Amino acid sequence: MFPIAKSHFPALEDDVAHFAAGGQTPLPAAAMTAINDFARRKGAGQAGYNAHQALVNETRQRTARILGVSADDIAFLGSASDAISRVIQAIDWRAGDNAVMPALDYASGRAALQQLAPLGVSLRQVEAAGWICDEADLIAACDARTRLVYVSQINPRTGQAMDIARIHAALSPRGIIVLNDATHALCAQSVDGTAADITVSSCYKFVMASFMGVLCTGTPNGRALMPKGAGWHAMGETGPKRWEYGNVPHLDVAILHGSLGWQEGLGDMAARGDYLLAVADQIGALVTGAGYPIVPRDGGRASQNICVIGGGDIAALGAHLETQRIRIWYDLGRLRLSAQIFNDAADLDRLACALA
Repeated sequence: MFPIAKSHFPALEDDVAHFAAGGQTPLPAAAMTAINDFARRKGAGQAGYNAHQALVNETRQRTARILGVSADDIAFLGSASDAISRVIQAIDWRAGDNAVMPALDYASGRAALQQLAPLGVSLRQVEAAGWICDEADLIAACDARTRLVYVSQINPRTGQAMDIARIHAALSPRGIIVLNDATHALCAQSVDGTAADITVSSCYKFVMASFMGVLCTGTPNGRALMPKGAGWHAMGETGPKRWEYGNVPHLDVAILHGSLGWQEGLGDMAARGDYLLAVADQIGALVTGAGYPIVPRDGGRASQNICVIGGGDIAALGAHLETQRIRIWYDLGRLRLSAQIFNDAADLDRLACALA
């Protein structure tokens, strides 16, 4: 089954090794077809609008299947950052409360939690040891006033995989909300929507769709949260629409619908995850063999993202790889190479030659 033929991705450049999926992935042909279908519905008046709504319901079902939840647990928002903020704002914060997150985790979670400072709410950022944040350290940072832990299932800066179920099992009995940002995990590794109170994700990376956000309520505590905002779409709603104040981003949902429909034919998510990990292991071996250290991948920490953290001028390395028609992602002082389902032996050979 894997790798998937690159012909499924019409915008994927010829003679290029694309290892930038952790930044964004080309759209599959099915998603591009969905854009044209959306345009036709957009011209069909009220009947077309009703068709938009029917497609939203189908997309909730497709999204729910990959998260192992009900369609009634799925909301569609403008971005993952929007979803993070709405969840944080839904908590009844009191002066003296605190929230916990890894210090190297995503900026949107940090920014939204730091906005609570005027309310007397503090943010505890757990420092990494050797680029790794241990689940036990996150748990230990929580106390009787901790209301929420924000953590990425796969850290966007380091590529570290986190055991979300372990964190939730330790904190749920204490009433602490666990917010899992699955942006770098969804459609790359198995994501259990019931392993956290709330799971959010963007859709333009490994989901292979566009720039919208998904919000999933996975537990009774997650479903009990009520967002502070309001709008015509959310009035009187107790299900997923309560998070959607107005129209969902219909074009983005249409793209997601097309991409997920195509992906349902790709087989088991665990097999996909195994393939991506195997490709990432080969990427890591090539990079370290060339003298560039990466974030450690042992002890169950590995993901499909390889993050280069030293060994010289990383920015120059990234620029060099781009000149060799190798797509990478450089920011935050590290270079990231991500495995995707279309990466094949030719891509790895191109990387090996560029690093030689």
